[in-house]
Amino acid sequence: MKKIICVFLLATSLFGQSAGNSGLAFLKFGFGARNVALSDLGVVGTNDLTALNYNPADLAAEKNNQLLFTHNSLFTDLSAEMFGASFNLWGLPLALGINTTNISDIEVRTTPGPAEATFSAHYFNGSISTAHEIAGNLYAGVTFKYLYENMYSDDAEDMDSISD
Repeated sequence: MKKIICVFLLATSLFGQSAGNSGLAFLKFGFGARNVALSDLGVVGTNDLTALNYNPADLAAEKNNQLLFTHNSLFTDLSAEMFGASFNLWGLPLALGINTTNISDIEVRTTPGPAEATFSAHYFNGSISTAHEIAGNLYAGVTFKYLYENMYSDDAEDMDSISD
């Protein structure tokens, strides 16, 4: 039985290495300076509002209202802004999170030479999280997310505005 479990764990860890290849790769950016500095290890070491992104069950242990704003300018044309707020509503801890990421001036090329056009990519993540203490030091949390990704959309023009 132990061999089957070991093979299963090895197989799932190998297939999990392709994360981010199918889109929504912006979700891999860290949430909060402390977690980013700790190699994005927010699952076990979170003791603040950033738990809404990593482990929402940790929100039940935190009783203070908090606000968080993070701005990352990772490369020349890539910027990400993250906002979070946590508060108690009717004795239930709630946390709201917003993450917007934009990549501007991506060049379109079908042949070598100058770029034919440019476009921008826009990503959005909105979340609401809550948690509850089940018993003693056992907590449960849940997060609901809305994810949006827009990349290389065609635009239509009104034909009347094009001059001959």
